[in-house]
Amino acid sequence: MTNQYANPGLKEPISVQGSYITPDILPSNFSESYRRIVLSGAEDIGKVVNRANDSGYEAYAAQLKNEEQDIILGNHEERITKLRRV
Repeated sequence: MTNQYANPGLKEPISVQGSYITPDILPSNFSESYRRIVLSGAEDIGKVVNRANDSGYEAYAAQLKNEEQDIILGNHEERITKLRRV
């Protein structure tokens, strides 16, 4: 089966290049709460990237399944048309 409509780019994972942030590189005027937010931000971005990759792959798989179903429906339609002619 050929992929006429499925977007193969959806199955390719994205990546985010992050830099390592340590508390000692943050400005001294950052509050403790803000320091925690900044330091945990990289972890949150990683979670978002993972979810985006999962969603992209699932979208690609759904497109492939839709193409497969289109072929099956086309075959059914051909058979029904032939039966009506008989």
